[in-house]
Amino acid sequence: MTSRTVYVFDIGFQFLGTIDWRRAAWLVASNRAESLVDSDIPLRGDFLLPKVIRLLKAIRRMYRHGVTWNRRNLFVRDEYNCVYCGKNFPVSELTIDHVLPKSRGGVNSWEQTVSACKPCNNRKDNRTPHEAGMSFHQHGFRPHAPTVMEFFLTLLRQEGLDGVVKELLGLP
Repeated sequence: MTSRTVYVFDIGFQFLGTIDWRRAAWLVASNRAESLVDSDIPLRGDFLLPKVIRLLKAIRRMYRHGVTWNRRNLFVRDEYNCVYCGKNFPVSELTIDHVLPKSRGGVNSWEQTVSACKPCNNRKDNRTPHEAGMSFHQHGFRPHAPTVMEFFLTLLRQEGLDGVVKELLGLP
């Protein structure tokens, strides 16, 4: 995510997703949304680039069926860490590892995939973690489908905006 990505809530403060900063600025300027958190980047006069907005009309929920499994979302769930060695990596150095190898029936799903660095994925090879003598770095970690709120809070934490939800909800 770049600093020009804007997080969007619906009118009921449910997370909808992210949009481009130009679209967000237009929504706020046309009174279709309100800015909840502004950046320090001025756009025109005293109008600042929003970081988080709330739409002022009810719309169809993007995540009504949960968070979609894809490469980007998997890396967000695992916080760009290799689940085997625990180190943080840029996207270019991460791979998708199938806990049960694809050749043995593993599928692309939240419960069957994890983020792994290239050396760990090569070491695991075409085996299960148990067969390879490897375990997840974080004790008690199990691959799972994240809830929408869990996914959104992880995104905010990665952007350094984890206090936003607490502030919006009035939590300490």
